[in-house]
Amino acid sequence: LAQASKELGMEWSLGKLALLIFIAICIGLLYAAIQLGPTALAFWIVESFPLTMGIFALNQMAQYPLNIYPKIIQILLIFVFPYAFTAYFPALYFLDLSMWGLALPLVVLVLFTINYKLFRYGMTKFTSVGN
Repeated sequence: LAQASKELGMEWSLGKLALLIFIAICIGLLYAAIQLGPTALAFWIVESFPLTMGIFALNQMAQYPLNIYPKIIQILLIFVFPYAFTAYFPALYFLDLSMWGLALPLVVLVLFTINYKLFRYGMTKFTSVGN
């Protein structure tokens, strides 16, 4: 990060460093929120592992700039499984190219709320088949 900042001529302030730490925490929470939704599907889908792994594999696409993908993939990575907020949008924000990175806390809050409620609902409907 230090080398890239130097090469790009980025200036860091105490506020920007604090924001970087906050964004890193939000990204960790976002990963947890994204994983909670597909995992909750296990309450209804017996063989949910392939679906869950497929959704988690979308994370690999977030390593590359979003604009190289077709619009449908961009929409998927922004609004359905918001992996674009794990690296792409925060990076654009720190490069002063987009303000979308600031939406990260809101995305985390909304997604975590939805997926947590889905998980809690699934727990109320769960029935075990064993002893």
